[in-house]
Amino acid sequence: MMVQPETVWFFDETAEIARLKGRAELEAEYMKMEDRDRQIYRDGYEDGERAGERNGEIKGEIKGEAKKLYSQVEKKLAKGKTAEEIADALEEELPVIQKIIIELKAGKEN
Repeated sequence: MMVQPETVWFFDETAEIARLKGRAELEAEYMKMEDRDRQIYRDGYEDGERAGERNGEIKGEIKGEAKKLYSQVEKKLAKGKTAEEIADALEEELPVIQKIIIELKAGKEN
């Protein structure tokens, strides 16, 4: 019977340190990548949020201006002004004022 020689494993401390150091560097790089990804996401989210807020502000301004114009036209109609007089007084185009007058009359009929 033949006896197998025992295999002796030597612990190579330098190689193990290098392996662990490489792994630590890889993990650190991975964490940096995750941080960059999170920052990109946050930046994109914040940009979208700001754009949405600005879009809402613009829509609100437009609605407010339209509401004011409708109110002014309604008041001038109540005073007996013509569409031409209202357009001149409010410095608006006549077709715009005529459309508002039609919409106001249609709203009163309903």
